[in-house]
Amino acid sequence: CTLQVTPDLLAVVVPNQGTAIGSFVLPNSAALVGAVLHQQLAALEFDTSGSIVEATTSNALSLTIGVF
Repeated sequence: CTLQVTPDLLAVVVPNQGTAIGSFVLPNSAALVGAVLHQQLAALEFDTSGSIVEATTSNALSLTIGVF
């Protein structure tokens, strides 16, 4: 598991029926046009005692803000 992005913003998401959905709000600002965002998910699975039993990561994703 290799992280391809820096942890500038961290969020905890609790999965529901095996799916974790995260979101964030971007302001409607022309100053953000052309900005590039990078996202990657790192999932940790815990056992009943709270110990980590599995760690997995998603592929990295790059997004460019703008009108297309």
